[in-house]
Amino acid sequence: MAKIERVTIRKFELPLRTPYKLAFGLVKHFDTLIVEINDSEGRVGLGEATILNGYTDETVDGSWSQFQTLGEMLPGKTSIDALKLLESFWSKHPFTVTAFSTAIEMAELTKPFFDLSKNQAIPILGVLNARDEAGISAELNELHEKGFSTIKVKVGFDPISDLSQVQMVQKHLRDRGVIRIDGNQGYTRQQALDFVRSLHPGSIELFEQPCHADDWESAVIVARESPVPMMLDESIYSEDDIHKAAQLGCADFIKLKLMKLGSLERLRKALMLIKQLGMIIVTGK
Repeated sequence: MAKIERVTIRKFELPLRTPYKLAFGLVKHFDTLIVEINDSEGRVGLGEATILNGYTDETVDGSWSQFQTLGEMLPGKTSIDALKLLESFWSKHPFTVTAFSTAIEMAELTKPFFDLSKNQAIPILGVLNARDEAGISAELNELHEKGFSTIKVKVGFDPISDLSQVQMVQKHLRDRGVIRIDGNQGYTRQQALDFVRSLHPGSIELFEQPCHADDWESAVIVARESPVPMMLDESIYSEDDIHKAAQLGCADFIKLKLMKLGSLERLRKALMLIKQLGMIIVTGK
């Protein structure tokens, strides 16, 4: 049985040409950690973790320290033993563990992990940053020319100004696509309720994660009042979270991110579960 021979880790900052505006701060660069796994059969696998405030309790320094620890622990182990070891760290270090697990899975991959026998179009969204009417109109035209028909609008700052921005996007989007509103956990329950009660559903596909990831009660209450379908993102780390969302009826859409789930195998199971429970899958970085 093949064993892990070498683990190489790297850390770097990836600057963004356009800063990414989130409810919990302006992101000017991504802090990304890379792991490369080489096994005794000459196979190579790569994994990455991008540590972003608001999506994980992990810090860049803490994750890098854990990278160094795991990098020393895994050489000499079989993939089975290595994955079992990584599983024990997953609850506290999900992004870090996912990087290592996917690198091992990639090295062992002998056929596509998912069925790629059929061509399938996957809509990619464009992020709109402008908040004034002239800027919104110009940016929508630019996104349309680039082929984007799904437009993400970040809210979670101030319900009144956020609502004004969404209304201007609806006005200038016309019939050229749909809008995804992303709250990024920025609202209190009352702010989220104020927002959805004034929201016109025209052209809006969904409203994503307006309140804190752990505030399931608010997720339920806001979903009952919302005129548009709701999506959970930051609340979802496991199959248990998916079951909870279905039982509470607080989400029509579930967003899955590989970096939170721990491994490709967990991602596959989560995708199947969402479909079985009658909710709609959205995948993200």
